[in-house]
Amino acid sequence: MVDRKTAMAAIRYSLTRAYQDRKHKRQKPHGQFQTLGAVNTIQQHERGITISSSRGSVRLTLIAPDCIQVRFQTSGKFAVPFSYAAIL
Repeated sequence: MVDRKTAMAAIRYSLTRAYQDRKHKRQKPHGQFQTLGAVNTIQQHERGITISSSRGSVRLTLIAPDCIQVRFQTSGKFAVPFSYAAIL
């Protein structure tokens, strides 16, 4: 059985998450997950690598010793300045 403190924490988390999702207009991912497919080329650049395939390209760039920028483009061109970063 769950104690009262744990139940209240779960409810508080759910309400906070719902509020933040509405505030920042977060949306669930659309469509099906797809793999990058067979790798055609791997190119090294100044601070990382670019992996190209028939479905697009992924660029991994070292931002800091504990942070990597990950970018994906179906066209293979990285003109759009939007990216995600992950802390290691």
